[in-house]
Amino acid sequence: MGEPLGLEANRVRLAHYDPRWAVAFAAEAARLREALGPYALAIEHIGSTAIPGIPAKPILDIGVAVQRFEEAAACVPLLERLGYEYLGENGIPRRHFLRRGHPTTHHLHITEIGSRQWEEHLLFRDYLRSHPDEAQRYAALKRELAQRHPNDRDAYLEGKAAFITAVLDAARAWQRRQPLDAARLSHAVQVLASRDPHLAAIVAAHGPPPLWQRPPGFATLLAIILEQQVSLASAQAAFRRLRALADPLTPATFLALDDATLRTIGFSRQKTAYGRELAQALLTGALNLEVLADLDDEEALHILTRLKGIGRWTATVYLLEALLRPDVWPADDLALATAVQTALQWPRRPSPAEMERLAEPWRPWRAVAARLFWHAYLEGYWPEAMTAMG
Repeated sequence: MGEPLGLEANRVRLAHYDPRWAVAFAAEAARLREALGPYALAIEHIGSTAIPGIPAKPILDIGVAVQRFEEAAACVPLLERLGYEYLGENGIPRRHFLRRGHPTTHHLHITEIGSRQWEEHLLFRDYLRSHPDEAQRYAALKRELAQRHPNDRDAYLEGKAAFITAVLDAARAWQRRQPLDAARLSHAVQVLASRDPHLAAIVAAHGPPPLWQRPPGFATLLAIILEQQVSLASAQAAFRRLRALADPLTPATFLALDDATLRTIGFSRQKTAYGRELAQALLTGALNLEVLADLDDEEALHILTRLKGIGRWTATVYLLEALLRPDVWPADDLALATAVQTALQWPRRPSPAEMERLAEPWRPWRAVAARLFWHAYLEGYWPEAMTAMG
């Protein structure tokens, strides 16, 4: 697997990517989980050896996330029993750094889950794993810098800095477009609970929230229009009656129903008009819901809200539940505002502007924070009480 880095701090030694690095990490992670027990919320392979195809110093960089940084101190003696040498923060605040040698050097970084350092390590790794062209550019840069500065580690690191910054900027935009799944939801819940005691209390009392996924397309967007400014129970009843009349529910089958029929199943005159406009836009191609998956949140919201009857709330809920965007925040949702008021023990319900401000610390997982608050709301109130603003 190449020679260890050793203690020659200024040497820059790169090895070709070796698939055995992943195997070595898995074995070491198993040892760490057994030794650290509940202290380790997550153990991740980070650094260049974690990215296939990238040349790297033959070092396994291992990240260990703890709930609170203070818990890291309790991990140190447990790790020393495994042969790790404790080196303190080693120039990076709120990170404990340990090292273990031979046959491959292991560098172990202990940080709080959800910390900037933790999130950036994972984001950089995952972005390059998903973008082979960018990974190859990084590989070429590393080779060039290693040849240019074989005995000057600081110059080598400085040469990579601009590339890493640019990748992280692109990766943050990419991250906002990646749909939530069970694994990302679980990770985000851990992160949010570590950052905010109110969200931690919700998780402790009610557990993690559901994903609340709806299929993208006309039927879901029409259902969300029905939910504007009414109880979910009445909206769902009208939608069930609609599905019974139009099966499958498509723009064409919806337009085939006359206004009188739609009124009998619960459509107001206004929502009938909104539904017809949406159906016509999809049939004529004026609106293409499939392209939204490739757009940033604001671009997707702009396209949706150009259509009459689709306001910011409707568009945001579509992105949150149909596209599973991780960082959209329906600031004008009444049930969400009520849940926030209860959790924060405010004497009144926060305004949409206050909701926007309150949610800033929950980026890039504001949609998961919304799910947590809705989860708490539904545990305390019947679903029929939920209303929303369109």
